[in-house]
Amino acid sequence: MTDKAHLDFREKIRLESPHRRALYAVVFLIWLSGLLWLWVRGFSDAPVEGAAAELWSPVLMEIHGALAFVFLWFLGSLLTHMRRGLLLGRNRVSGLSLLSVALFLVLTGWGLYYFGDERLRVLTSLAHWGVGLALPLLLALHILLGRKILKLKPR
Repeated sequence: MTDKAHLDFREKIRLESPHRRALYAVVFLIWLSGLLWLWVRGFSDAPVEGAAAELWSPVLMEIHGALAFVFLWFLGSLLTHMRRGLLLGRNRVSGLSLLSVALFLVLTGWGLYYFGDERLRVLTSLAHWGVGLALPLLLALHILLGRKILKLKPR
């Protein structure tokens, strides 16, 4: 028997409540730490200046980096969720798009840490924070599409 034969059409793909809430919290916190870092670094009309910027910029970057490791753990914890969705043909486009965005953010984050060429770092930084700011919207879209698809399937 194939793997698909073992999966009931009505099998629940939705993450269990504690897992789902923790994932949402990590995504929100990593997004918020990046947004605060952008604000402190002066990407707003009222940037933080002087000693406060010098203090908070590295702290926010360390928090953001630590949360990235937690995010990677959660990404791995979603393998069963992704496998079920792929096998059942549910929410594939938004799921694979979200996975691609997550991997892009992981790779550009890694690049920001290791790239030495300043021009490459600037381009990578713009790409990373541009896509990163959209992550909550993409996650919300995936969730809403998944809920809509689940409601349209016969029981």
